[in-house]
Amino acid sequence: MRKAVVVLLVLGALAFTPAPVSAAGGPPCFPVANGNGAATCTVTAKDVPSPIFVGPCLNAVGVSALLISANTIAHVTGLTTGPEFWATMTETGPVALSSPDGITGRATEWFGISFNNLNQVAHATSDGQLTLPGGTAIRYHEAFHFSTDAGGQGPVSFDSCTVS
Repeated sequence: MRKAVVVLLVLGALAFTPAPVSAAGGPPCFPVANGNGAATCTVTAKDVPSPIFVGPCLNAVGVSALLISANTIAHVTGLTTGPEFWATMTETGPVALSSPDGITGRATEWFGISFNNLNQVAHATSDGQLTLPGGTAIRYHEAFHFSTDAGGQGPVSFDSCTVS
């Protein structure tokens, strides 16, 4: 059961992760062992069109999709000695001109996933200052979390948001 949860977490995170331009010819990086029991890699991209997660916060104000011109950095680390893995990504940028409905503004998104043989966690935040097509300016913050732990607790999950 735990392995199924991990697979779903990883696939879910990848589903919301834009593929950098370099991914067209394969993965953007492969973790490389660095002598301390971990293998890591980092990818950066500049001005890459990237969809931002649209959850309850933005749905509540009529936004169904959001595209930014993102500056992105992603880190991936896995232990070479056991089943442990974690990845994070941050992307930020102005809303792209091709974003639907004429929305303008700026948005930032961060997510992280991690697992070992006993625990799994996925979490994300999304923040932005947007001007909607009718001229209404909003600020939003959304936080998502899903986890299970070795003590049998969980899954624990929430998706909270504020819009002002």
